Amino acid sequence: MGTTGSYHSPDSGGIETAASQACTRSGTFALLLAVVLFLLSAYWLQEKKSLAAGQYSAYRYNLVIHLDALDADPFWQGYAQVNPGAEDLPISALFHATGTVTIESRETGGGGAALIPAVPSPVRKGDGQGKEHLAPARPTGLTATTSFAMEAREMGDIRKDIELLNDSKLLTRARQNSNFFEFSIVRWVSKLSTTMYANNARGICLASVIALPAKSTPAHYTPQFDQKAMVDCLTLRNVRDLARFEFPTIANPDSMMRHVAQDVDVSPGSFPKDPYMATIVAQGLLFLVLTYFAAFVREVASVETFPLRGTLFGVFSKSSWMTFVFFLALWVPFAACCTVLVASANVTLSIGLIPVALVTLFVQRTLERTTFFGSFRPLTFLVERFKFVRRGRKPEEPPSVQNPPA
Repeated sequence: MGTTGSYHSPDSGGIETAASQACTRSGTFALLLAVVLFLLSAYWLQEKKSLAAGQYSAYRYNLVIHLDALDADPFWQGYAQVNPGAEDLPISALFHATGTVTIESRETGGGGAALIPAVPSPVRKGDGQGKEHLAPARPTGLTATTSFAMEAREMGDIRKDIELLNDSKLLTRARQNSNFFEFSIVRWVSKLSTTMYANNARGICLASVIALPAKSTPAHYTPQFDQKAMVDCLTLRNVRDLARFEFPTIANPDSMMRHVAQDVDVSPGSFPKDPYMATIVAQGLLFLVLTYFAAFVREVASVETFPLRGTLFGVFSKSSWMTFVFFLALWVPFAACCTVLVASANVTLSIGLIPVALVTLFVQRTLERTTFFGSFRPLTFLVERFKFVRRGRKPEEPPSVQNPPA
C-alpha cells in the first residue's frame, strides 16, 4: 500500500536509497546535536551554582569596601573621637550616628601670605596742603570656624550588605559550586552564628529568636538568621572581623558575578563559551538539520516501494519494537530542547523549542501516512486518548466475537 501522491519509476529504488542515505546522515547529526543539548543541561545547572558563588563573593567584597569607606569618612571620624566605644556598639545603634566636622581658616601676617599694602586714598577737596590720606591696612590673624553635622551614610550600605549575605538559598547554592566555597561558607556562617549567640548571652542584645526555623533541610543547607537579631547582636567590631574572615580569593579579577560561570567545553569545539549562546546555536543547527531530514523523509515516503529493504526505514520497519525505537529517536531532539529549557529556567529558549517540535511533528505525520509504522500509531493513539479523557469516558472496545450456538 503506497501513500497518497506516490509514484513509481524505473529508478525509484535508487531514489529511495539516496534519500534514505541522506536521512541517515542528517538523523545522525541531529542525534549528535541532541547529545550536545543534553550536555548543556548540566552546564545550565552548574551555572546557577556558579552565579550564586559570584554573588556571594561580590557581597563580601562590597562589605569590605563599605567598611574602608566608613573609616575614611570624616563624619564617622568625628563621631568616633567623641564616642571612643563606638566599635563595641551594635550596628542598630549606629544607623543614625552623627559626626561633626570643623573647618578652620586662618590668615596670618608673618611667614605666610603677603599682606596687602596700604592704598593711598584720593586727595580730598578743600585740603589746602594736598596730602594723600592712607587707608588702614586689612586686619590679619583672623580665624573663621565652620561646623557641619551629618550621618555616616556608609552604615546603611553595611546594613544592606549584611542583609544580602543573610540569604539561605544563595549560600546553599553557592556551597555547591566547589569544595572551596563549601568549607569557606560553612566556617563563615559558623563564626557568624557563634558571635551572635555569644553577644546575646553577654547581654549586648536581647533576641528571642536568632536562627530562623527551617521548613526543610536539603543537602548543603545553610541556616538563615533573623534580620533584626543580626543588627542588634553584631557590633561594628564583629562585622569587621567577619568581613575579613574566610575572605574569598579570586585569581581572575574578571571572574565576578556571571563571568564566574564555567565555560562550555563540548564538541564541536566551535560552540560559544557562554551557555545561553551555545544553546541558541545548537537549537538553530538542530532546526536546520531536522528540516533537511524532513525534506528527504517526504521525498522517500512518496516512493511506491517505500520502505525499501536494506535502507534506514526498511530496517526499522521490520518489527514493532524497532519501530518504537525509531519513534523514540525521532523525538530525542525535542526532549533535549525541553531538558535544556527546564534546567536553565529561561523562557526565551522556548523560541528554539517550537520550530523543532513542529518539524518533528511533520516527520511523524508524514510517516504515519505510509506503512512504515504499521498498526503502531503513537500520535493518533495519544490524541484519541486525550479526547476520551476530556469527555470523561474510556475508549470503546471492539465487540468480542462469540461462538455460534451448537
